[in-house]
Amino acid sequence: MFNHGNGPSDPTSISTPPPAPPLDGGSSTLSLVLLVAGMVVAAILAVSLVFWVLGLIFSVAGIILRVAIVAAVAGLVWRRVTRDRPPHPYL
Repeated sequence: MFNHGNGPSDPTSISTPPPAPPLDGGSSTLSLVLLVAGMVVAAILAVSLVFWVLGLIFSVAGIILRVAIVAAVAGLVWRRVTRDRPPHPYL
C-alpha cells in the first residue's frame, strides 16, 4: 500500500499512546470544593449588591414622594389662603 503521510508504513513501529495520568482524587475534590466556595461567595456578593441598590432606589423614591406630598399640601394651603383675597392693587 501507498503511504501518503498518514503515519508509519510499518505497523509494528506504531507507538502506543502515552498512559493516562493517575487520577488524584484529593486534588480534584479540593478544586471542586474551592469552586463551590467561590461561587457561593460570588452569589452572596451579587445578592448583597442587588439588595443595596434596591434599598438606595427605594430611599430616593421615598424622598421624592415626601417632597411631592409637601409640595401638594403647600399648593392646597396656598390656594385656600389666597382664594378669598382681593387682587393686589399693583398687579
